[in-house]
Amino acid sequence: MRQILRRAAAIAAVAVMTAGAFTAVAAPAQAASFSFGDYGLQSDGSRYITIGNSGSDAGVVLWNADPGSNNGWPKGDTLYARDSLSDGYAVEGRVYYDGGGFLLYAATSGHTAPYTASKTKNIAEGTRLLLRVCVLQGSSKIACSPYYSAHA
Repeated sequence: MRQILRRAAAIAAVAVMTAGAFTAVAAPAQAASFSFGDYGLQSDGSRYITIGNSGSDAGVVLWNADPGSNNGWPKGDTLYARDSLSDGYAVEGRVYYDGGGFLLYAATSGHTAPYTASKTKNIAEGTRLLLRVCVLQGSSKIACSPYYSAHA
């Protein structure tokens, strides 16, 4: 009986060591590579930032300053965040007052792509703003754009 228990223990030890060896040499997952594209400040204060993930269109964040702008988004003083790619990441847009102070936030977290989140707040015409775009995985920020100027 002791000999059977010893053999069983030896077999179990070899199995654990073999599994550990295979786990240790597993290839790492390919890391995502994010990029941000800026279409420039529009005359009405709007700003359109694209997000790329390893060469694919991952989404867009838009600050739409005025209703009826020719960009096709209906509401003014609105921040839009659109996730276009089912890659496990979310898109976040934030608007700050230029000079300091958080103003507005829209994110696609918790939704399946394609999905668009939006937030609207009436802001005095001409107010100077900053727009920032980030890519999230869960609650972690994976990549963020620089701050871009905009206005209401």
